[in-house]
Amino acid sequence: THTAGSNTVILGITKYGVTDGSQQVKITPNHNLIFDNIGRPITRSATNNIVTFSDNRINVTNSNKNTYFTTNGSYQNKKSLFLTEDITITNNSYIVLNTYSAFYGQGYTITIQNVTNHQGLFELDGGKVMDVHVVSSSSTIATESGWIARTQAYGFIENCSSNGAIPSKSGGIVGSNAALGSRRLEIKNCSTFGNISSDAGGIIGEKAANNGTVIIKSCHSSGLINGNNAGGITGGHTSINNGTTIIDDCYSTGNINGNYSNGI
Repeated sequence: THTAGSNTVILGITKYGVTDGSQQVKITPNHNLIFDNIGRPITRSATNNIVTFSDNRINVTNSNKNTYFTTNGSYQNKKSLFLTEDITITNNSYIVLNTYSAFYGQGYTITIQNVTNHQGLFELDGGKVMDVHVVSSSSTIATESGWIARTQAYGFIENCSSNGAIPSKSGGIVGSNAALGSRRLEIKNCSTFGNISSDAGGIIGEKAANNGTVIIKSCHSSGLINGNNAGGITGGHTSINNGTTIIDDCYSTGNINGNYSNGI
């Protein structure tokens, strides 16, 4: 807030990303460069011109996981969630991450235990997921789903992995129709281990980049490719409806058994 005579100017500052309570912004008016509504230069004096950003980090643990992983999808708006220990999920729960929201796994593992047809841990609506590992313990994912992200994901995923079977049209990291409708999804340094079924992909499921843009860098999968139209990186019908898929420095290991299937 700056006051000059009877005039007051309030600058609105919006922050995005992670802050830990130590970050500050100081506004110092520059004389003869900022003017009031009748053209008078403001003075250098200012009040309330230092803003301290609050700590917006949220720790996710086994004791509070049900607050964030819910069966109807808890909506996280401009929040940064940090996994601080290995956790176990026992129902079809997930988190919604919109633009400017992020989940930082910090290298910890999420085990999905005794769940049939899980649809993915994150609904990625422009958000970010990093450094999380997902392991199946007597669990499966649904057709068209992903172990990390659900269908129609867009945003950013990095340094993530999954260990579990990849059923028809599904993906080891992201489900089907990723980056649908002119959206963009980037996946970097991710890996999966699990057999890949028809139309599925080791990293992304069927119809990746459906009229959108998908970029996959430095990713790999390991498992038997056992079905038609399957791929070690992307599933069937990739880049339909004039979509764009860029795959760089990726590979898969595992035998291929199916028509029109391939390692990428």
